[in-house]
Amino acid sequence: MKIKKISIWIGILLLSALLITPGLSLGNVAQEPDLPAAKSTKILSTSQDQPLLEIQDIKGGIDVHAYIHNNGTANTTNVSWTIVFNGGIILFGRQSSDTIPGIDAGTGILISSGWVFGFGRSTATITVTCDEGASASANVTGTMIAFFFLGVK
Repeated sequence: MKIKKISIWIGILLLSALLITPGLSLGNVAQEPDLPAAKSTKILSTSQDQPLLEIQDIKGGIDVHAYIHNNGTANTTNVSWTIVFNGGIILFGRQSSDTIPGIDAGTGILISSGWVFGFGRSTATITVTCDEGASASANVTGTMIAFFFLGVK
């Protein structure tokens, strides 16, 4: 009986998180229009007539999601991204990664860590690179409470 009650509460918690998180997509990649710059973007490589990758608008909730923008003058190819959680107790979902075929100059893509389950203070590190040599990384800190990454700063 006790296990059934716990299962019901976990189900209600997950369902309410999906309903509360506006614009949440369970997929890993989606196209997104222009957005303002993020506070924690660190640009590792730049030059003229090259892509300029920036990580913007990092948010938590049921996952960590961010926008990868190409603010350069050239398109990118084979954009690889990784989101890694460090600290706290992460039981599953510690690392997510994927490769996007490309990002046109002046556009961006939404990426998402997907489901993460853990407890405690954790840092999410987002790293992005492309075949043209441009790269960026950003860190945000928050608190993992079961499936939620809260207090992202």
